[in-house]
Amino acid sequence: MTVYFNTLYVAQPESYLAKDHETVLVKNNGSTLLQVPIHHLSSIVCFGNTIGVSPELMRTCMEAQIEISFMSENGRFLGRVEGIKTGNILLRKAQFQGTENKDFCLEIGKRFIQGKIANSRTLLQRFSRDSNDEKKS
Repeated sequence: MTVYFNTLYVAQPESYLAKDHETVLVKNNGSTLLQVPIHHLSSIVCFGNTIGVSPELMRTCMEAQIEISFMSENGRFLGRVEGIKTGNILLRKAQFQGTENKDFCLEIGKRFIQGKIANSRTLLQRFSRDSNDEKKS
């Protein structure tokens, strides 16, 4: 089974996000506009200054590594609520130290270029295949 993670965008003014069991409820003027299972979400983005989020939903999202971002009505970033980030500090340290080594940087650059070429080739093959399919129709 393939699971696709989604971003929930909330732009309806005066909305309130709350948790109901394992779902996110989007409410407005006392009625429920939307109900989404929490495990389907990777992030929530709230547009406007009049959208509220319950503390219980914030805590649940932080524990599940679901980021909640707050934007102005025009899309300017205002802030974010996120849980504890996990990572390997030793790996990050080695990566930063690698930037001091010209051979390391050259090797990484070569790998980026190889990846770009391989992805471009795959994309061109896909476009060619799709184009041939359209001609047959």
